[in-house]
Amino acid sequence: RMQECSSYKHTCIDGVLHVFHVKRPFNAALVFGLVAAGVTVASTVALHGVVGTGIQVLTAAVTAVLISAAIALLYITEERLIVQSGVGISLESRSWAGRVVSTEYLDHASISGVLINEVLNTTDIHHYLTFTLVNGTSLAVAFKSIKPGLKVLVPMYRSLFPLVHGTTEQRVHGLEKPAMALHRA
Repeated sequence: RMQECSSYKHTCIDGVLHVFHVKRPFNAALVFGLVAAGVTVASTVALHGVVGTGIQVLTAAVTAVLISAAIALLYITEERLIVQSGVGISLESRSWAGRVVSTEYLDHASISGVLINEVLNTTDIHHYLTFTLVNGTSLAVAFKSIKPGLKVLVPMYRSLFPLVHGTTEQRVHGLEKPAMALHRA
């Protein structure tokens, strides 16, 4: 199940650099790590009796610590979209430990537009902020791990549109404010 972000922040620096930051709740990573560690220790105790030998318990504890460390290094807890006007867009994912897990750069000349895209599966509808690329066949997806809901994506879209298109008028294919018209309840 995909989780929506718990916080969203837009920072503008001198009107040139814009940082859109979404963050997953801290507790989700912590609880996930503790559950993985607990399962490891519990399975060792179940396999080797209540007490087990000292080496078995030590092995289980070391395994639990290693699992927790791997989760801390790989579990995505925040994502950033950094826009430098006229230069390009950087998409960055960070782990619970603060390590940069992935970075993708889109040159301003390669971006033809920004839109909110819907993905449907059998039980849910997910919304993504995507950038259409000049080649016409590719999309670059922002916030791949943390799925901000429409309440976050719509204001983000409104802020990004003029930065990507160079105009404040949100008109695409003759439809005024397409994302707003499609998603009003």
